[in-house]
Amino acid sequence: MKTLTSSLILAMLCGPALADPAAAQLKIAVSSGKTVRNYDMALVENSCGEVRREEATTRDEIKTCMHTENGKLRLDVEWNLREHDRDLHTKFVTLAAPHGKVEFVSDTAKLAISVQ
Repeated sequence: MKTLTSSLILAMLCGPALADPAAAQLKIAVSSGKTVRNYDMALVENSCGEVRREEATTRDEIKTCMHTENGKLRLDVEWNLREHDRDLHTKFVTLAAPHGKVEFVSDTAKLAISVQ
């Protein structure tokens, strides 16, 4: 019973934050060659999040901070990709509308962020 009560209280506390316009669910896709790796991130106003995945020949590291600016979401993104013998390190700032999509494209890989 304690677990159910704790879960219910947590849902009640987090529910309004995720419904807040200053909160966003990000769907992140890293495309490289024929592979696509997908990640999810939830952010609220003035917060940062990070996803990291490491395999034998591939490593993704994506750090994102979110702020609101004139009704849009300002995303500060740092993306590090290591794949076989190549490294990609980039930082960028972009504005995204709610339910919008932004992309960063290099010669060898693409990072797409969809705001839900």
